[in-house]
Order: sequence, then structure tokens, then C-alpha cells
Amino acid sequence: MKRAGLLALIGLAAVAVGTLWVFNCSGPQPQVADVRLIQPASEGDPYRVQALIRNRGVGEGQVDVILRLRERGTGRTYQADEKADLLQGEASWVAAEIPAPKGEYTPEAEAQYPP
Repeated sequence: MKRAGLLALIGLAAVAVGTLWVFNCSGPQPQVADVRLIQPASEGDPYRVQALIRNRGVGEGQVDVILRLRERGTGRTYQADEKADLLQGEASWVAAEIPAPKGEYTPEAEAQYPP
């Protein structure tokens, strides 16, 4: 009887370890660490949004990065989607040029895995 209980406990532990590995170790865990807005150099040029994406996990892979301009007065947004390949512990700058009319904008970024 004790042997059956021990085998059941080992089986549950194996399932728990496998589940944790799949959720925490099989890919990157992206985090937006910094977002910057670079104003257009001249009239008609696009805005540039840059985001520093850190991989907080031990896995590696491709993440989807959404870079966005949010107009302060209206909340209207303009965005671009980019991809980044992150290694374990890596941090990478991702940037996009976003055409938008002249205005007051707040830069935003999101990073998602899986893409």
C-alpha cells in the first residue's frame, strides 16, 4: 500500500515539473523595460518609437512587439508590429517608424510570447 502511494506521489511530481517546464522554460518571458519617442527630423517625416525588450525567462525565441503612439488629446493610436528574437537573459532594442500627423503623443510598447 505504501508503494502505491509513493508511486502516485512520484507521478504527481513528474506532472507538476513537466507543467512548470512547459509554462516557464519553453520560451522567452518578454518584458518592456523602456520606451522612447523620437520626434520627426522635419515636416512629413515619421515618428520613431523604440522599446527595450528584456527576456526575463530562461527560454529563447521570437516575440511580437507592438509599438504605439497614443495621441494625448483624443486617445487615437497609430501603431506598428515588429518581431524580435531573444536569447536567454538578452535585452534588445526594437524600433519602428510610425507615420502620424503632427501632434502630442505618448509612446507605448507591448511584448508578447508566443507571437
